[in-house]
This record gives sequence, structure tokens and C-alpha cells, in this order.
Amino acid sequence: MTEALERAPAAPMTPAPRSAIGELFHFRQLIAMLVVRELKVRYKRSVFGLLWTMLNPLLLMVVYAVVFTTIMPSAMHNFAIDTPQRRAREAMPTDVPKSDPFDWAAQLRAMIGIDAARDTGKARADMLVIVAANDHMVNPIPAVDFAARTGARVVQLEGDCGHVATGCESDKVRDAVREFLAAKK
Repeated sequence: MTEALERAPAAPMTPAPRSAIGELFHFRQLIAMLVVRELKVRYKRSVFGLLWTMLNPLLLMVVYAVVFTTIMPSAMHNFAIDTPQRRAREAMPTDVPKSDPFDWAAQLRAMIGIDAARDTGKARADMLVIVAANDHMVNPIPAVDFAARTGARVVQLEGDCGHVATGCESDKVRDAVREFLAAKK
């Protein structure tokens, strides 16, 4: 039996298959040489060479930052606070306040987490709901629906001050709050 095994031709040795990473590692010198050659050809006549590919986007970003923060500042967060009529009548470009972006993020997270319609059954107190009919930032309809479901009194501000209507119509708000609190005594 051992003679038969000794006389049998040996099976050819096949190398184990390599993974893609193994292939890349095996040919790393060739890849490095091809990359260097490609970069030399591409930037042969350029003064800054490879440095320019990194400087170009960085310089463009600096230009945009300077233009949009100092030359043409924008009050994007304040666009929906006022109605267009009031903004055209009263606002000046220099009246736009600088804001803290972290404050806006906190306000947005708080507003997104509120679902008054879902929590209607939990409301047990007497309520006064004040809404601005011309608010372009917060839709007043869900607040009016909430008030209807809970039996709350609604004070609707009709002026053109938009989101800041409670400040513009402070006399109406103050009178409604006083009346509401006096009725509870």
C-alpha cells in the first residue's frame, strides 16, 4: 500500500486565495508607485502642486464665511417671526439681533417634543389659550383645537405682528389674563 502512495504523482500545490486587503498589501509598492506617478503628471505645471487641491476648498470656505457673516449677514431664524407687512413697515436691517445658535437648537428640541393633542386627556386645569391668527412660525390651529377639546377659553390676536403678537397686543393679552384670573377667585 505504501508503494502505491509513493508512486502516485503529487498533486500540484495551489496557493490559498487572498482577500482583497491581502492583495492590496501584496501589491502596495506598485500602488504607491502608480499614485506618485499620477500626482506628478497631474500637477507637473502647477506652482502649488498637490497643496492647491487642499487649499482651494479651504479658501472658498473662508470666502463664504466672510461674505455671509460680515458683508451680507442674514437673520434666517427671524424670517417667520413677523408678518411680511409688519417687517416691511417697522424693521430696519440693523435691528436684527445676533443670536446664540445653541439657544435656537434648544428651543427647536423643546418644540419638537411637545404634542399637546396627544396629551389632551391629561389636562385638568382651567386654561386660557392665546393664539396669534397671523403667526407664520407656529400654526395656531392645533392650539385652537386643543382649547376646544379641553374646554379652554381662547383669545385670538388678529394683528399683523405674527409670532410676536403677544408683545404688540399686550393690552388685549393683559386684559384677557386679568379677566381669566379674576373669574377663578
